[in-house]
Amino acid sequence: MIVYKDVISDDEVLSDAFVLQQVIDGDGTAIEGFMFVESKNIVKSGDDVDVGCGNAFGSGGGEDDEGGGVDNSAQTVNNVIDGFQYTETQIGSLSDFKSW
Repeated sequence: MIVYKDVISDDEVLSDAFVLQQVIDGDGTAIEGFMFVESKNIVKSGDDVDVGCGNAFGSGGGEDDEGGGVDNSAQTVNNVIDGFQYTETQIGSLSDFKSW
């Protein structure tokens, strides 16, 4: 697995688990060192495990199971943001960014 790191903070930012594409400028030239990845929203829940055998191992959450039904703990998250545990940072101006 290839893991790409930020040159400033040394934090992991992406891996080859996602399809990476080069950034192309207006002239059609690839910009060296820049990449982008298409992300998607996924549903994440603590009990969501599908081994491909239907309800053969129980706890399928069907109507016949006790306590089955809708999983209220499920969240819709972005796969890249969740996978690398990014946190949102509010930076107002260039001077705020420099002091950060």
